[in-house]
Amino acid sequence: MNNIVYYLFSLIVLFRLVVLCISKNNEKKLLSKGAVEYGKNISNYLAVLHTIFYFSAFVEGMTRHVKMDFISYIGIMIVSLSFVVLLYVIKSLDYYWTVKLIVEDQHKINNNWVFKTIKHPNYFFNIIPELIGVTLLFHAWRTLLTLSIPYGLCLYFRIRKENDLLSKKNQ
Repeated sequence: MNNIVYYLFSLIVLFRLVVLCISKNNEKKLLSKGAVEYGKNISNYLAVLHTIFYFSAFVEGMTRHVKMDFISYIGIMIVSLSFVVLLYVIKSLDYYWTVKLIVEDQHKINNNWVFKTIKHPNYFFNIIPELIGVTLLFHAWRTLLTLSIPYGLCLYFRIRKENDLLSKKNQ
């Protein structure tokens, strides 16, 4: 595997760590205002699966001695675009954005056209494309096949829980 792939993996992990710090700061703000966390187990499973996915894809790329090729470049573009979407979501939701489901009594529902139209843009335009992009970057087909079902199930339960919370807030 050539050095650029190592650097790209490091940049992706660094970006995700920075975003995690933003989430942690937002969690503290929300919890200090009396907000409550929901679906803690689902959030924990998603975090573990996301981490396993990243490192499994990286290790698979190492064992395959992946070189940068057309597929890898498409993966980089998809990951980059998914991160742009993530930054947009973070900016749009402000301190309400966390990797956990944390809701306060006076929680404001974002009525931005993107959130009305797509409802969960972070999942459909950030997380799923990000994982596909990482798969393409490292040619990690086994990782995708092995982890897509458990990750998809966790994401499904997370979306269901979030929808329940949103519908209660809209009443």
